[in-house]
Amino acid sequence: MKIFSISIGLLSIITLFIGISNMDKVSLFGVGVLVWAISPYLLAVFILNNSRDKFIIKLISLSSILIAIFGLGTLIYSMYIQHDAQNALSFIVIPFYQIGLLLLIYLPLYFMYKNRSKDFK
Repeated sequence: MKIFSISIGLLSIITLFIGISNMDKVSLFGVGVLVWAISPYLLAVFILNNSRDKFIIKLISLSSILIAIFGLGTLIYSMYIQHDAQNALSFIVIPFYQIGLLLLIYLPLYFMYKNRSKDFK
């Protein structure tokens, strides 16, 4: 759990650094986009804080880290390698994929363990 917290925190900081370094000026919309960009990390932490079963915690931790690395890699590719006029849209689009993948993994586990035991609050 500690490794998960450190790695998710580090990936969030890197995502925020990339967003802030590519901003022309700080605006309320820009801050909202940055909050949206780290929302999958916040969702993963929320899911893990509400889980009790060790298997589910390990599965969600591993999948969350992999999803976060995928998102950060895609963000780095779109911002620094693939130069395009719409690169900033990746801050809006990538979290949709990350949240979708997290829910795709989490929801079946929730319904499988919901009736069997009280693994989730």
